[in-house]
Amino acid sequence: MTGHGSGHATLTGATLTIELRAVNHRFCDVQSRLGALAPHAAAVEAIIKRSATRGRVSVACDLTRSAGALTLDAARARDAFSQLASLRDELAPGADLPLSLLSSVPSLFSESAPLDREECERALHEATTAACAELEIMRAKEGVALAEDLKTLLAQVVDTCDALTAHLPTLLEQRSERLKSRVAELVGEHASVVDDRRLELELALLADRADVAEELTRLRSHCAQFADLLTSDSAVGRKLEFLLQEMGRESNTIGSKIQDATITPMVITLKSALERMREQALNVL
Repeated sequence: MTGHGSGHATLTGATLTIELRAVNHRFCDVQSRLGALAPHAAAVEAIIKRSATRGRVSVACDLTRSAGALTLDAARARDAFSQLASLRDELAPGADLPLSLLSSVPSLFSESAPLDREECERALHEATTAACAELEIMRAKEGVALAEDLKTLLAQVVDTCDALTAHLPTLLEQRSERLKSRVAELVGEHASVVDDRRLELELALLADRADVAEELTRLRSHCAQFADLLTSDSAVGRKLEFLLQEMGRESNTIGSKIQDATITPMVITLKSALERMREQALNVL
């Protein structure tokens, strides 16, 4: 499920903000942009994965440091000046080399001392945990709406199963009558040569090939399991996807066994509802 969450923490001379943005994904994929705190990415990812089992989660870090006394990176300055001097000796020996050139070298000065590692870990844990909690609140609200939509679609699948069950006896009877009529037309005045037992056997085989009672029973069973999972407090996304895969297989079998103009619209309705459910199930943790 999609969502957003942010958390804040304070350090000595700095404030830290962690921002999480989650979008749908089949697995849990954490993508971190922590800047100066990148060495702590593994710890941040572990905190997020304890909270989120699915979704692509983007992590952004904002570390704002308060102004302090300037500190010169003397080693960097010496190295920069040495390289400038070597270039001067190569291109223009004897030319002046003012120290002011060092002002164009980036990162020679910092406004504060390096951050303490343990303090960074503490602040990251605090801010990330708070961001995860806010993300879960937003996801929970979305989950309520998602569950209602899935329940509506599931009811449509069950209603279609009921309609198919109610229509099947009439369909089989109509097919039997059509076959008998067709046979009568073909044999005409030679009806006496038709083996009634063989005809009844063929009708029975026809009825058996078009019998989808088992498929409808399994489909209803899957629907009942699906409904139970929608009331669960645990992560059920992958279980829902598996059930929908099985439900799709049953609907395909029903469609292939019964190719009739009156049944086709029902099968299309069934498959359409299952497809929408599959799309929604990708959003479930």
